[in-house]
Amino acid sequence: MHNSLRQQRRNSQPAQLSISGLEKKIHQLISYERRKYRLNSLQFDSQLADIARGHSKDMAKRNFFAHHTPEGKTPADRGIAANYHCRKDYGAYYTKGISENIFKSHLYSCVTYYNGVPYYDWMTQDKLANLAVNGWMSSPGHRKNILTATYDQEGIGVAVALERNEVYITQNFC
Repeated sequence: MHNSLRQQRRNSQPAQLSISGLEKKIHQLISYERRKYRLNSLQFDSQLADIARGHSKDMAKRNFFAHHTPEGKTPADRGIAANYHCRKDYGAYYTKGISENIFKSHLYSCVTYYNGVPYYDWMTQDKLANLAVNGWMSSPGHRKNILTATYDQEGIGVAVALERNEVYITQNFC
């Protein structure tokens, strides 16, 4: 077997992924992005993280990828169901409800087949975190959420669908 294939022969299982470690790493990268634009870091909110984690788990379990569930539930609906009330008062007007970014990726960066056998190049936790945050920062709507100055709370939730080698990441804001 070629050396390059031997190096990629991590095909049995992806490297152990720490869900909480990945969530913390994404939170750190988001804080870094906000500081680059002279914005305050977001406070990590465990209740928002639980809401985000629930949505990621739902997407992973039912194999969908959307802000709305198949039943039509929105991020704001999920916040209300969890008894989480986000209201921002701006004097002349106010806003209600949480905002959301979502991300989905495979747990590997590439797969090579040798004699019909797949060889995966599994991503590290740092690579997954950077991929998610860079993807959001490259998308106007997601970037706007990250750089909204009036948001002061953030929750991040990660879930993995091992049978499909996919990771789902939800980021909620208030």
